[in-house]
Amino acid sequence: MNAAAELATGYADTLRDYIRAGLVLVPIPAGLKGPRARGWNLRAHCWAKPGQVPEGYSGNVGLAHVYAGTCALDVDHAELAGPALAAHGIDLAALLAAPDAVHIRSGRAGRDKLLFRLRDPLPSINRSAAEGFELRSTAKNGPTVQDVLPPSIHPKTGKPYQWAGDWHNIPPIPADLLTLWRRLLKDSPTTPRTVSQPARATPHGQRRKLPERIPEGERDTTLLSLAAGFVRRGHDLQAVNDRLQRINAERCTPPLGADEVDRIASQACAYGSEGFALLPHKLLDSPEWKALHPRAHDIVLLAFRRYDGTNNGNVALTWGDFDGLPGFAQKHTFYRHRRCVIASGILQQHEGGNTQTGRKPDLFAIAPRWLRAFSPVSKKEPGASVEKVHPYIDKQGVSAFVPVAARNGKKRRANRARAQR
Repeated sequence: MNAAAELATGYADTLRDYIRAGLVLVPIPAGLKGPRARGWNLRAHCWAKPGQVPEGYSGNVGLAHVYAGTCALDVDHAELAGPALAAHGIDLAALLAAPDAVHIRSGRAGRDKLLFRLRDPLPSINRSAAEGFELRSTAKNGPTVQDVLPPSIHPKTGKPYQWAGDWHNIPPIPADLLTLWRRLLKDSPTTPRTVSQPARATPHGQRRKLPERIPEGERDTTLLSLAAGFVRRGHDLQAVNDRLQRINAERCTPPLGADEVDRIASQACAYGSEGFALLPHKLLDSPEWKALHPRAHDIVLLAFRRYDGTNNGNVALTWGDFDGLPGFAQKHTFYRHRRCVIASGILQQHEGGNTQTGRKPDLFAIAPRWLRAFSPVSKKEPGASVEKVHPYIDKQGVSAFVPVAARNGKKRRANRARAQR
């Protein structure tokens, strides 16, 4: 019996047993290690009741740590993780050999994953590139991360993940490991150590250039940084992964495995974006904007999100960006709203065409009249921003919120000053 046939036998019942034991599951397409649907890490999109598991389900499945009250110590490189954790006072060998340990194993050498109960979720810590391990619970932006559960099929080996230990009795996280986790968060409260953000040093008005060659030792951090940029521009997991896979194949020497790139893309999407985009008031108050359907507004918003001050005329807005979103159930709906945005004059279309490497998508520019008040600038946190403006302040309106005693005191001081003259 091959792995797929073995998986199908009683698979749905196994998943329902997980849920009855208190685990919350994330459906994952077959052949992948991570979900690609928008909002996958929201509780409403997870399986928390046995009846939510479809009959005949044959995809992979992950454990939603936050909703299940679990976490994981993910050992990506045992030869790095052992000494690194020892330097922090943690005996990895003892954790792996503990009699109550619960492992998820892929069968790949030097890799292991320990599950623990964690009452209060913590932001995940990724030290895989430098120290060979991750501590996994919540994503940077709040929702859960996930880890693939047995008997899902590993996309690279083609074999099912395996349990070691009793998954019905997942032990609590050891106190010393929990202390280390909190200390690492305190040392690096905002950004995982393996995330580099060279885009911050790029002078305003200049586009960041992709390196011709990404050498070993820089592949994980470079791809993660690039993935973070794709997320900031509003690309979903599939689009991020597709771009990373192409960059990895063309520029990484040697290329990472496809599953490693899947992991980096999933990690970046789980972190999310802390940036924001602003629309000029001139646009929001215009009859062109007010005449558009709310779904057309979504298209304009994505264009402004992807505009970075250097790429006007090279902004892609495709059906794939909106497929599955509310109000975009059919492809022709998206194209109709996009045509309306172009007809309004808010966006301008630059024709694509056929090239030697395939069809080039149509690209778009924001009409210059709407950009006069909009100028993205770099800032400490990633994401779009705008130049500082000096708003009109209604002094009379502000004074209405000054406490009465303060206003009366100011009046008395003025009266005393006049009397002394």
